[in-house]
Amino acid sequence: MPFTPTASSISGVTATQALITKGVDGNPGSTYYSFQLTYNVNLSTEINYLKADGTFSPIPVWLNVSSLLANSLIPNTLFSVRLAAANDAFGAGATAYGPPTTFTTAAAQPLFQPYRNIYSTTWTATWLPNFNDDTTEYSVVYSTDPSFVFNVVTSPWFINTSFTVNDALPNTIYYSKVQARNSVLATTPFTTLGAVTTPFGPAQVQGTRSTNLLANRGFLITWSANVEPNIAYYRVYRSSSPTDNSSFYIIGTTPNNVTSFVDNVPYTTGITWYYKVTALDTGNNEGSLDLTSPVQDMTFSQFVEQPFPTQIEVGDLVNGEIPSGAMDGVNMVYTTANPFKTSTLCVYFNGVKLMAGVDYFVNIPQQFTLVSAPVSTDFIRVDYLKY
Repeated sequence: MPFTPTASSISGVTATQALITKGVDGNPGSTYYSFQLTYNVNLSTEINYLKADGTFSPIPVWLNVSSLLANSLIPNTLFSVRLAAANDAFGAGATAYGPPTTFTTAAAQPLFQPYRNIYSTTWTATWLPNFNDDTTEYSVVYSTDPSFVFNVVTSPWFINTSFTVNDALPNTIYYSKVQARNSVLATTPFTTLGAVTTPFGPAQVQGTRSTNLLANRGFLITWSANVEPNIAYYRVYRSSSPTDNSSFYIIGTTPNNVTSFVDNVPYTTGITWYYKVTALDTGNNEGSLDLTSPVQDMTFSQFVEQPFPTQIEVGDLVNGEIPSGAMDGVNMVYTTANPFKTSTLCVYFNGVKLMAGVDYFVNIPQQFTLVSAPVSTDFIRVDYLKY
């Protein structure tokens, strides 16, 4: 009967392979060994045995070898290896399994995925986890130099399978790569993520409209919000010429959460006004004014003042709306869901009506500022007539 094997040695560990070599145990060269592997998968303990090709078998396999290359291992997983000895390939006279030897497979090398959310000052690199468990960590290296010699930035280690750069330069090519490491801090080779080019500025503002308000020579300019997450504010431009880009000049700005502006044009007969809206990001990069199409409203351009009285539609009256804005004891600026008509905004603080010009001030026809900052236990409601 052979001796029970001593602890084995482990070498050549990768994400999916490991070379297992039996220790010196005094057994003759004719001894057969069973290689038992124990590991955890999804909180369940698995026990398998290695076959001659290094793959798994659910029952013991007896082999006349002193070392065996285990294949198809699970990345970033703790394995325990024990060996038993027998007289032949059928397991005759088998010993008990010897002392365990543990090792952790390397993390799998991340798999490339395309960049996402590419804007003038921000972009996101992504990759697949490649079946690693949730203890795998990643680190991204990026640079404007494709050889990664100059202007190199290395991120800390983290567990997400994406990484966002928020301080990128507009109109610039960036290169990045990612590597992983496992629970015993063994790192993988880098996976190249390729190149990404940031645009010069935000995309052109879409859905811009100009509506004659029929009062005080006013025009309501509305537009669709840009999709970029780093928009800081919008600029509204006006001109009497739709083709001369140099004649457009700024008439106002709005915060990034306000997509409307009321313009009271000068008293000028026979002039059609044209409008453009651009977006600016947090790096103060502006979308192209030249590529933005002008809009106009000529429906009532022949009238200098309101030609007939208007009536209030039921759908225009807003009651008890909760304006948007943080209630944290610091913020005092709040935004309504729609632009409101002049002098129609009523603000209620904890059920008490506030006085305009004393307790709050109107910034633009969709936003107001309180004199005192409310806290989370307060509540604000507003009534108004919307355009």
